[in-house]
Amino acid sequence: MYKMTKIKSFIVFTLILIIISASLFIGWYTGYNRLALTANRSNSINLSDISFVYDLINKNYIEKIPPQILDQTIAGMVSALNDPYSYYLSPQGYRQLRQQDQGQYVGLGFFYSYTQKDLKIIEVFPDTPAREAGLKIGDFILTLDQIPLSGFKNEIEVKNKLRGENDTSITLTVNRSQKILNFNLKRRPIQIPTLTYKSLSNGIGILKVYHFNPDLKAEFMKIAPQITLDQTKKLIIDLRNNGGGIVGMDTFLADQFVSSGILNQEIYKDTSLSRSIRASGNAQYQDLKLILLVNHETASAAEIFTAAIHDNNRGQIIGETTYGKGVFTSIYELPDGSAIQLTTGHWLTPKGVSIDKIGIKPDLELKDEIINAQDIIYNKAVETLKTD
Repeated sequence: MYKMTKIKSFIVFTLILIIISASLFIGWYTGYNRLALTANRSNSINLSDISFVYDLINKNYIEKIPPQILDQTIAGMVSALNDPYSYYLSPQGYRQLRQQDQGQYVGLGFFYSYTQKDLKIIEVFPDTPAREAGLKIGDFILTLDQIPLSGFKNEIEVKNKLRGENDTSITLTVNRSQKILNFNLKRRPIQIPTLTYKSLSNGIGILKVYHFNPDLKAEFMKIAPQITLDQTKKLIIDLRNNGGGIVGMDTFLADQFVSSGILNQEIYKDTSLSRSIRASGNAQYQDLKLILLVNHETASAAEIFTAAIHDNNRGQIIGETTYGKGVFTSIYELPDGSAIQLTTGHWLTPKGVSIDKIGIKPDLELKDEIINAQDIIYNKAVETLKTD
């Protein structure tokens, strides 16, 4: 699932845990103090033990010390947090994440929902290897190049496996309605759409938001004149299978529809950083009647947007209870091009409610399904707006 992320520059050797020399140790310890990671004796880290262990290895280990020992040590420290949203990113993995945040990467062309037990395809984009191979929404991926899902430690390892160099191949084994299928696909450059808009009849428009990436603001401003030109009075905003994105894009979009009030609340460990984000008062579409479409895969930034609209009485929600990701993460860049993603805060709805592991319950609950080629949730939204 895509993570809602604040990207920060962190050019210090804070999390380098292997002390290669005395000077490196001092630099590391200085960075450690800069983060003010103080604790009582029972919870503190004895840095001399780390230095001692490396010294033992360096002096006594008979084989060549692998260069990845540092990466694995950092990854192990973050992994020990047992937090699904906190992990180490190799230089390659971090590059791929940044490409995805920009809406482009080399891969297969589908969105997925990930847990350590399931890898479910939730969106397949046109003109991609996934669509051309015949992958479908609802397929469960069992193995990637014959490696079972249990063979991956976290989502980032799965993501790195799905992606790769242009024109390289991968075989996916899929469970489709209890039928096991194999697909061989070749990776290629993928451009993920940010959002799309189209006008229906009766002054109704449909805005589909795929991802809250950095391009969202520019893309929305491109389609905004069309909304006005079409004299749209009622708008369906489809957030189904939207896993989130970059912090700030969610409240930007909400600000286009909410004229006043709180849009989101951010809670940090350092309470002096905690804040409430309020509407600017410059909403272009404060009078549009809104219906939001959501499902179980609507998460993170998409949930922030949903809560901002709903708690400010600006729209009705139709669909399924959302995913329930009430935390946000920060990325800290390391000098070698790698990075660490950490959960650094909780967010609350405008009414001060945490939806973490709970989700947002819709006003009208409907299962997100296609019956006889009819999109049940979408059709209900159109019917509701036509009769209002």
